[in-house]
Amino acid sequence: MTFARRVGLAGALTIVLGWAPPAFADQDGNYFSLAIEGRGKAEQTGGTRGPSAYGPLACESTADAGRTCGSVWYGSAPATLAVTATPAAGYEFVSWTLTAPPESRQYGHYCANPASPTCELHVLQGSTTGEHYFELRAAFRALPPGTPPGGGTVQPGVTPPPATPFNDMDGDGVANTLDCNDLNAAIRPGAVDTPQDGVDQDCNGVDPPAPRIQSPVSYGFNAKKTWSRVNLLRVRELPANATVELTCSGKGCPFKSRRAAASRGSATLNLLSRMKKAKLRPGATLTLRITAPGHEGKALQFKIRSNRTPKLTTRTLPA
Repeated sequence: MTFARRVGLAGALTIVLGWAPPAFADQDGNYFSLAIEGRGKAEQTGGTRGPSAYGPLACESTADAGRTCGSVWYGSAPATLAVTATPAAGYEFVSWTLTAPPESRQYGHYCANPASPTCELHVLQGSTTGEHYFELRAAFRALPPGTPPGGGTVQPGVTPPPATPFNDMDGDGVANTLDCNDLNAAIRPGAVDTPQDGVDQDCNGVDPPAPRIQSPVSYGFNAKKTWSRVNLLRVRELPANATVELTCSGKGCPFKSRRAAASRGSATLNLLSRMKKAKLRPGATLTLRITAPGHEGKALQFKIRSNRTPKLTTRTLPA
């Protein structure tokens, strides 16, 4: 996102949500605002904090219609926040909801126990994939007149029914009414769902696709009438155990295929030396493929042209 777009977005959020972003709001990251529906308050009561995080989350509403409060938590994944809701007198807690605009919904954040007054908020995505805005909302509702503390309307001569028991056979903190597998503590709402393993760990009904490789590629060409020479070819932020393959076909190619590997995450590979200052003739094709276990890969194909920069074609490679 450009600086101008970030400034515009920050200004809009200041007006709509009533908060001012921090001085570093033009960084990538996750923003969580708090909202109250009904009367009560909610505040962060625990959880991990990263070096770029600020807050804490806190919100209180004295109006039954509720409002969006001015507190925002900013930070990078991974993080787990505990946010506790406390109803006002005459109200009771109902549930949590976590919403996001369509462009942010692909980044999985979860309130692991939406029916409990304490939301265990899981922030799963990293800060290198863009800015993502989420609203965490606590809902309260008014109790009928005469309701004692703890709920349950008291009528003369009538014994109130017992409270619905909280059943949690696997001890993961999620009731069996929300848990899609109450015999396995690793499967619950809010769990990290391993892509493409055939198991729905987070109980959202789908097995997520393999993550896509986002590694940026920097390239440059010196284009002449009868040849083009590569003067920059670098791949950054490679996932662990990634493989980068260069193939070349056509006149002027110094090789047919070359491979390089990155054993550690966030590695950078400079591939310029492999081109050996070759003069690629018009019609030649240079293809760069990036793959890694458990990831969707990507490929960039450069078609050499006379007196023009190469024609670039990109495509996604299956996991």
